[in-house]
Amino acid sequence: MDTPVRRNLGVIEKLFHVLHGCGALIDVNLARVRGPLTPEILQAALTCLQQRHMILQTRIDEGRAPAFVRMSPPRIALQVLERLSPESALEVAHGELHRPFDSSGPLWRVTLLRGGDRHEIVASFHHAIIDGLSCMHLLDELLALCAELLEGKTPDATLREGIVRPLEELAASRLTLSRKLGFLWNSLKQRCLPAKLIVDGDTSSERGTRFLLRKLGSEVLRPLAARCRSEQTTVHGTLCAAALFGAYARIGGGGAKRLSCHSSVNLRSACGEAVEKATGCLISDVGMRFLISPDSHFWSVAREAKARLDASISAREPHDSILLAQWLRADETMIRKMAALNGGRMNTAHVSNRGRYPIPESYGPLRLEELYATTGIHLVGTCLWLGAISFHDELFLTIAYAEPAVLNSTAEAFADDVTTMLTRAGNDKDAIKVSSA
Repeated sequence: MDTPVRRNLGVIEKLFHVLHGCGALIDVNLARVRGPLTPEILQAALTCLQQRHMILQTRIDEGRAPAFVRMSPPRIALQVLERLSPESALEVAHGELHRPFDSSGPLWRVTLLRGGDRHEIVASFHHAIIDGLSCMHLLDELLALCAELLEGKTPDATLREGIVRPLEELAASRLTLSRKLGFLWNSLKQRCLPAKLIVDGDTSSERGTRFLLRKLGSEVLRPLAARCRSEQTTVHGTLCAAALFGAYARIGGGGAKRLSCHSSVNLRSACGEAVEKATGCLISDVGMRFLISPDSHFWSVAREAKARLDASISAREPHDSILLAQWLRADETMIRKMAALNGGRMNTAHVSNRGRYPIPESYGPLRLEELYATTGIHLVGTCLWLGAISFHDELFLTIAYAEPAVLNSTAEAFADDVTTMLTRAGNDKDAIKVSSA
């Protein structure tokens, strides 16, 4: 071992580690790859990837102050399975969401499902070491390494990246008294005017995260992106509108309803250092409430979602939410109490959009055809979780839910509503209303 490394967990890392300790918040990625990939090539690429990134060489020392500690020797084991059916990878991914990591390390693992020239890679991570954009960077690098090895080259395996500093240090976050009072005031308003939740199953039974996959091709995404620009919103704003409309339809009963939609926010641009390509957990969360009625217009809601999210980021609200967990002393006891209320469901919907990523057309003889991602929300989380990844002019959606608190039939209907609305949004000239969605 070259250099002993120890770095205390930051606020968001510590919170995610507590959640992980309760059995939740494991980040799982499912990649579908075409080409001559072998277990030997993938194992060699994984070893090289781990040697390049120090965070992939760490374990968590469960001391008085939990800390990342570099392991000796670093080693990632690859599980190899045969793809016996089209559902094999989904079954593996579902299992991964409920399989906690041993804090003695490593804090990630990979499974390869072989099947002719089409393979599936399931990569799982402890959420304290990684966020969605980090996953995209690492998968891109992993496939590039596989391509080099398949071409008979020897990739550079020297260390390229240490452990980035905690997010609250990078973003220079400081929770002032006025911001604390603002949080308390908003919490009081939310208690007086709670958002509608979708809890249509048994909340007392042991819950598990389940998920559904949907894919929208270029014939949908291209006109959708163009329409977003003309409507002065973003694809993310549109995803929020689709999630809200889909949730409204699942609640039923008509009339105006107050719904909440949270968004994962990448805070790399707020950091004082060049961390755009860094591997780490550099995200926060923004929660917004909307009054949705049968007369609500889709594009109006999409524009509102964009405007309010932009305003929240400008006001540094995502930075505050990082420190609020520390101020409120969020620990396992608090999380267990939250998990016991409403089946652990805290808001109506959540959108986690990794955005458009520049995946190359091919990695030598390999091609990434599909990529989906989700996280474990069965302990605490949203009613309906919508994840999005875009590349090659295609949109890959994951709809996650906590069963049995939310029924599979509800999630299936929600997924169909969302994909239908996104398809219509790009191709229909008429305004979409809730009543016609």
